[in-house]
Amino acid sequence: MAKDLIRTRHQIEKFFKLKSQLQGISLRIQ
Repeated sequence: MAKDLIRTRHQIEKFFKLKSQLQGISLRIQ
């Protein structure tokens, strides 16, 4: 279970990094 928690945490961090990157790109385009 601990491994699962760590894995999901890692995925969430990756997701937020991607999201912020996409937001930065869209802001640059506008």
